[in-house]
Amino acid sequence: MKKNFRIALAQLNVTKGNIRANLQQHIELIELAAEQHANVIVFPELSLTGYEPELLAELAFTPTDESVLALSRLATYHNMTIICGLPLKNESSADDAQAKPYIAAAICQPSRTVSFYKKQYLHEGETAFCAPGHDNVMLSVKGNKLALAICADFSEPQHAKDAQENGADIYLVSALISHNGYEGDGRLLADIARTHHFPVLLSNFVGETGGWQAAGQNRVWDVNGDKSEKGCTILNGILLCSLTGSDLLSSQFHPGTTRPIVEDPSAVIA
Repeated sequence: MKKNFRIALAQLNVTKGNIRANLQQHIELIELAAEQHANVIVFPELSLTGYEPELLAELAFTPTDESVLALSRLATYHNMTIICGLPLKNESSADDAQAKPYIAAAICQPSRTVSFYKKQYLHEGETAFCAPGHDNVMLSVKGNKLALAICADFSEPQHAKDAQENGADIYLVSALISHNGYEGDGRLLADIARTHHFPVLLSNFVGETGGWQAAGQNRVWDVNGDKSEKGCTILNGILLCSLTGSDLLSSQFHPGTTRPIVEDPSAVIA
């Protein structure tokens, strides 16, 4: 049975390659989402490092990295699914030292299980730095099925088609979209919502990352392709969305703060 639940779409301005500082911002927004009783929070593509293709191999995480474990503990503490973006080491090759990392999302469940979705459809410029994934991911939260996409995944029609065929109620997009690209990508996301009859939810950066000026403006496109309230273009915060199945009930932006939550993120919820 599908029950009402809340998704927090995080938007944040990150520091290039500074995992510690970026983790601090993740913790702040997770706490804000917990105050609003969110069941899920999703962050943009490569949110823990910033979108820096040249640094992916240097910054790549292992599944047991302390930052991932800290977020997993928070997921358990707040009874919330936490989805964050990171480069993931590729251990599928016989020569691991030469294997390109993945652009991935760590999915931290309240049960303390952690899994990873690996971006399948890469931008042309990303292929020099990372490898594509091959498997779709479907999450179940309070009876609702969520399909996860990372940025260019949504530009490949097969990805959303797979989500529909697998029974997705919601299409969740973790991305980097610039000011210049937002209008065009918004039309594409609206078309995906109309075509496949599920709401499309966007989590985007604000500020500069990887040489791009990110647009922020997290939002939802409902099953008719109509736009919800959006996040702003400059502030960290969350767009809190209430849904039951494919029905969008409400959305509201909650700005974040700049205050530190913990001095040592690695010690959080030990």
